[in-house]
Amino acid sequence: MTNCQESDGCDTGACEGYPEGPCLTPPEYPYTMALFTLADSTGFFQNDYYKVSAFGGFNCDIAISPIEGTFRHEINNPKFCQATTKCTRNLLIFCPDNLRWDGLWPLVGCLPGGSDDCNKSGDEGFEFYRHYCPTSYIDKCDERTSEFQCGGVDGPGTSAEYLVEIDCPPL
Repeated sequence: MTNCQESDGCDTGACEGYPEGPCLTPPEYPYTMALFTLADSTGFFQNDYYKVSAFGGFNCDIAISPIEGTFRHEINNPKFCQATTKCTRNLLIFCPDNLRWDGLWPLVGCLPGGSDDCNKSGDEGFEFYRHYCPTSYIDKCDERTSEFQCGGVDGPGTSAEYLVEIDCPPL
């Protein structure tokens, strides 16, 4: 959520229950999220899984970087413990007209791209996000290219440490 005021709500990412308590519903569009599933000692998750999601649109730029010295290296897996990247452009400035969120001015969000099917040929929203946010999770068919794994230096079932950079462009 961005620019939250107790009396006026939030510019983006508002949800039922806030500010009186925790969010009771998923945030409203548009929002960017950093998602983590951490390894556990039971063996169910041997590694951490992480991604930056633009599935709900874009309001802030996020990058996730495993911190050197807290993770193990796997030579046969080039994506293992790789950093995600921020979008290469400020999507709030370059958002196509058909994806602009018209809630407030100045523009505070770019609506999600993609659609429910996995055929993305000619989908302007999907192509826009994929071009400018190459490592972001955009839709349900995007899992293989946008989800990253990492594991703690102490072996399977342990977690690495991460630096999460959040850059919310000024409104």
